[in-house]
Amino acid sequence: MELFKGRRLPRRLLSDHQQVTGEWADALPWLHYEWLPEATSGGLQVVAHILAHNTESQLSNYSGSHEFIAAVTQELNAMSFRHLAPAWQWLTHR
Repeated sequence: MELFKGRRLPRRLLSDHQQVTGEWADALPWLHYEWLPEATSGGLQVVAHILAHNTESQLSNYSGSHEFIAAVTQELNAMSFRHLAPAWQWLTHR
């Protein structure tokens, strides 16, 4: 978010987590209570999220993730995908 300080955020975001490994437990509170409010107030409206290939690294596996996912879908037009091409196509038509 520092990169966009003083400027509006892009309206659309492609969040590619295909190569992500590791745990999300520590990041969830920050994502939910800091990143999401800043992103929406900064102008972000649409997110295409590409899931991690490593199923253990997928966000939905962690405690608190369902509340975060519910908050995201309430605040943003968001969709999860397994591959880049459909995510990009969906995002560019929003």
